[in-house]
Amino acid sequence: ASPPHMQSVLPASLAAPPWHLYLGRAYVGPPRTDAIGGASAGFYTRQALDHFAFNGERSAELWSQRYYEDTTLWGGPGHPVFLSLGGEGPVGGPPSGLQRELAATHRAALISLEHRFYGESRPTADMSSTALRHLSAEQALADAAQFVEWWSASHSSPDSAWVAWGGSYSGQLAAWLRLRYPASVRAAVAYSGPILSQLDFYQYNQVVTAVL
Repeated sequence: ASPPHMQSVLPASLAAPPWHLYLGRAYVGPPRTDAIGGASAGFYTRQALDHFAFNGERSAELWSQRYYEDTTLWGGPGHPVFLSLGGEGPVGGPPSGLQRELAATHRAALISLEHRFYGESRPTADMSSTALRHLSAEQALADAAQFVEWWSASHSSPDSAWVAWGGSYSGQLAAWLRLRYPASVRAAVAYSGPILSQLDFYQYNQVVTAVL
């Protein structure tokens, strides 16, 4: 059986809507939790489509965001959590490399959070221009902050220090997450994060179009 924190928290009457939002896929039941070594893949089922809508609208439109976690090195409540932010592509597992080395030293949990609209984290039923207005850095940052709050509560660990990690676009997200939600993350590691903002960055649109 899946751990309690990876099971759907929706009442039975609302269990179907988040899962039928996968593009072109019918509802086939609650999401799976795949074992990957000492890690697990799960879904946060209460993510808001639009974090900046009115309360009623925000709670009415929910979707399921995929994440991977590895708590084999974690010291438990009060110990750090390393959050690797997804970018423009699917997430394939928990953080490794340097993050895992440092996690072993600091007894930290390792989590990868998939970016909305990529991989299996599909907030809408299509890729229309109306739907894609919800594909933004601001919404992705709010996703991460909401996820941090939920994961901390579900693991009885409100005092754990979270460190956001990312590279390139997700490096920008990591830095912005620390700036925008300082109560959610204690620090950020942003490697190769672009620092020159461009108003008409059509080259990035080409990357996103190819991935989507």
